[in-house]
Amino acid sequence: MMELCSKMVKDAQQLGATECEACIEDTTETIITIERGFIYGKREKKNITFGLRTLLGGKKGFVSGSLPVKSLAEIEKASLRLARQGLPDPGWKHLPYPKGVTHVQGIYDRTLAEAPAEELADDAVTMLTTADQPDIIIDTGRICRTVKTFCICNTHGIAHEYTSTRLDAHFVCRCGESESTWGVSCSRDYDVDFAALAEGTVKRARSVSI
Repeated sequence: MMELCSKMVKDAQQLGATECEACIEDTTETIITIERGFIYGKREKKNITFGLRTLLGGKKGFVSGSLPVKSLAEIEKASLRLARQGLPDPGWKHLPYPKGVTHVQGIYDRTLAEAPAEELADDAVTMLTTADQPDIIIDTGRICRTVKTFCICNTHGIAHEYTSTRLDAHFVCRCGESESTWGVSCSRDYDVDFAALAEGTVKRARSVSI
């Protein structure tokens, strides 16, 4: 992805941009869904988006979309065309210059990133099994693992990339005729206690049914 970012910046410069910045975000979601007390679905969703900012002096053009595209050259030309048609920003100075980067800790967990979908499905089964009690009706649930890689570069030598993970889980159930009760947990690491999540949701569902 960094190579593509760099190419977009270099191409825009060759087309006449005085400054340019490109970024790409690659997101993969693995989603396990629960419906009416059963594992309803298991799917993976991938999405790659980009943003290209070009400048002609203080005039700015910006194009964004999803990759792949039919013609990267047309995207680059469109961004420059928008810049030419824009009004100058009298307060504009310049895109950032390299000044060192603070590396953020704790946003990526390799164990979570590499966990197979079957393991996440087993976690959903854990919630179902925990809440499988005579007075409890399981409505819905969802486990979503997100792995995201982001990269950015510009004409002044900025070139940085990072990868992050996120795990989101929710569980919804009822006790008797009570309204649905939600339980939610999220983390950057693979440390969500799925049994505790379901157990806590069941406890709250019982408390509102009294």
